[in-house]
Formats: sequence, C-alpha cells, structure tokens
Amino acid sequence: MTRKHHRCCCCTDYVHYYYYYYYYYYYYYYYYYYYYYYYYYYYYYYYYYYYYYYYYYYYYYYYYYYYYYYYHKANFCGGSVDKAVCFTAI
Repeated sequence: MTRKHHRCCCCTDYVHYYYYYYYYYYYYYYYYYYYYYYYYYYYYYYYYYYYYYYYYYYYYYYYYYYYYYYYHKANFCGGSVDKAVCFTAI
C-alpha cells in the first residue's frame, strides 16, 4: 500500500519521520519502565509473602514451644490447673 500525501518539501517528511521515531522511542521507554515497575512490584510482593510465611512459621513454632512447655509443666504438676493431665502423666 502506498501513502498518498502531497510532497511540498522534503523538510516536512523529515520532521514527521523524526517525530514518529521520537514517539516510538518514548513509547518503548514507557513500556520498558512499566515492565520494570511491574517486575519490581512482583518482587516486592514475593518478598512480602516470604516474610509473612516466615513470620507465620515463627509464630507456629513459638506456639508449639509454648504448648510443649505448658504440657511439660503440667506433667510435673508445676502449678498447673489441669490435674487430670498431671495424674495421667505420673
């Protein structure tokens, strides 16, 4: 397909070509920046998810340790309210 436009001067074609090239370069740069920002956001979200998972694991480990300590204290009757566990352990 041929472009049908009126050539009055070669300067106008050069300006249009330069403007089109600059617009294309700007669009490419914007797309690259958006892609980099999306990658950075995805990396931050992954890091936040990993930190949340680590915090949840630490909380679960602390709860398990507290439960084990309470059960161990109940076995030796160290001021525990639950006497049934104390008697069954002995």
